[in-house]
Amino acid sequence: MKKISGVSEIMLIESELDISEFKQFDVESLLTFVDDLLLNQSVRLFCIDDLDAVKLAGKNLNVTTLDETSSSSTNPKLFIYEQLEFQSISIDMPAGSNSPKMLEVKLVNQSVFNDREKYCFSDYTFYAGDDAVDYAIESESSGSSTMKQLYLLDKEGMLYNIDLLNDDVTEELSAIQEML
Repeated sequence: MKKISGVSEIMLIESELDISEFKQFDVESLLTFVDDLLLNQSVRLFCIDDLDAVKLAGKNLNVTTLDETSSSSTNPKLFIYEQLEFQSISIDMPAGSNSPKMLEVKLVNQSVFNDREKYCFSDYTFYAGDDAVDYAIESESSGSSTMKQLYLLDKEGMLYNIDLLNDDVTEELSAIQEML
């Protein structure tokens, strides 16, 4: 295992949303709903803040991005993501194998993550020279939440955000419910 820096792990929920149900939430029921989804339905994504800052065992790793395929759904969607305080990200490589020089990532949910200037992905390929190599990114996360965000994308493409760690969750929730 070789440590990789410049990459973080988040847990993501992406779900279609019933607007009438969302309008009925109070803060306590929303937070319970979010925690249940994160516990039972979340998927792991990796994120990069700065494409030039990714390093493998202290050496720069060239990162290229592939755009996501666009979704044809016009239904309202809910996105929730959480990042924990302590993270260890590494690459599982067979002993004696060549270190990759390039990481190619397929971006996901850029409509949500663009405002956070994150490049998030679950699909990736490592390259050693011109050849793709079958290495896996491994991660462990623990501790308290450092980021917990809810995004709602309505059918017109408007994006609403609630910082679930913010003291103003009640105000943010009420404002969004009034706009919907």
